[in-house]
Amino acid sequence: MTAKPQPGDVSGSGGPVEARAAAAAIAQECLATRARRLDRTLTRLYNDALRPYGVTSTQLALLVGLSLQEPVRPGVLGRGVGLEKSTVSRNVGRMIDSGWVTEIDGQDGRSKLLRLTDAGSTLVSRAYKGWRSAQERAKTVLSQGTAESLARLDAGLGADS
Repeated sequence: MTAKPQPGDVSGSGGPVEARAAAAAIAQECLATRARRLDRTLTRLYNDALRPYGVTSTQLALLVGLSLQEPVRPGVLGRGVGLEKSTVSRNVGRMIDSGWVTEIDGQDGRSKLLRLTDAGSTLVSRAYKGWRSAQERAKTVLSQGTAESLARLDAGLGADS
């Protein structure tokens, strides 16, 4: 009698049974999938809290990054907050249109630097209340221990990860 494949036991000929066992193991154990779901849940939570201020969590992260290191090149800003170049470009354009960020010429005359405007600085101050509310809700959803573990993990990975 053949033993039923268990999740994680994918040895064999690679047939449908092994593929199903592999898929079951991946579905049950994949940390990347879990992290993606967690990201979507937290992003939705923060965006809901920030909506009354007219800003998304991604935009707020960029504004906060700018307020801490302006003026800065868009690529440096994106790496600092862990965002892809296309995400930074799209959101910076929207933030310029909203009057929260301005572009200035770099010292070489070719590069562009980003600077927070007074309106952007005011928005960061105003949105802090919504962010604080989302932060407390996220800690409740995650539990304080999980939130602290995520913070330690992020600090250990560094900006290049």
